[in-house]
Amino acid sequence: MKGQSNPSSLQAPEPVVSSLLSSQAERGIASVVEAECPLCKVEMQVHDGRACCPCCGDSYRVGPSRLDMKQCPEHWEAVWRRGRP
Repeated sequence: MKGQSNPSSLQAPEPVVSSLLSSQAERGIASVVEAECPLCKVEMQVHDGRACCPCCGDSYRVGPSRLDMKQCPEHWEAVWRRGRP
């Protein structure tokens, strides 16, 4: 029928894509655990329970099989004021 989705057309992600994303996530988590920004490769500063990159303004928190990423208000504003190298 027009306008309705076909549930049989929804497929699970390909295993190759899933394993690639898993591998990238694992590398990102390892980088943050080592206090290195996964994007900029610079040493991060820790404050407020998060690891923050002074270069790009991203903030990370690592948990079991989880990498939480968001903007750090303190560092993000500084990046906008000076511009990113």
